[in-house]
Amino acid sequence: MKDRIAQMEKDLRSTYALAAIINKKSETAANVERYALTELHKATESLNFIALNRAEESKRVHERVNALIELSSAKEIFWREHSKASAVAQFQDRVQQVHHFFDKCYKAMRVVWKTMFPLNAVPPTLLALMSEFGNAKKIRDLVHAQVFAGARFTLALVLARYPSAGFKKKGTPQG
Repeated sequence: MKDRIAQMEKDLRSTYALAAIINKKSETAANVERYALTELHKATESLNFIALNRAEESKRVHERVNALIELSSAKEIFWREHSKASAVAQFQDRVQQVHHFFDKCYKAMRVVWKTMFPLNAVPPTLLALMSEFGNAKKIRDLVHAQVFAGARFTLALVLARYPSAGFKKKGTPQG
């Protein structure tokens, strides 16, 4: 009987040890989850500039949360908590809005590029396109050349229309 009691005490100590380990792991997991959600909220707030229409954003987030809840099984506790699912859905929505914003920027800059450099291929990415526009000297030289080409063309048209105007005889303003 003493052996049986000793074995039960040993098993009980093992059970307590396992319970303590499980408790510690669950606390650690909860802390990690809290930290991740806090960082997710910070990241979402840093994308706050993109949320131009709060009502539309709320509607999209609500629809996404409902879809996540419907798709989740009974075992997926994370998605069952509305606040957690909402935090993830709002972050996803803001990231999609940023992507949409940069697509619009790229399309607008493509139009400018095609207007300024009609014979050159448009750089394939927004980053490449922005680096091309980042070369201020290249853009300034292009505008300078365009202005002077336009002025020369205008002068040629005036001389063609009024050959007796005598612009060529007067020379440049310096001499």
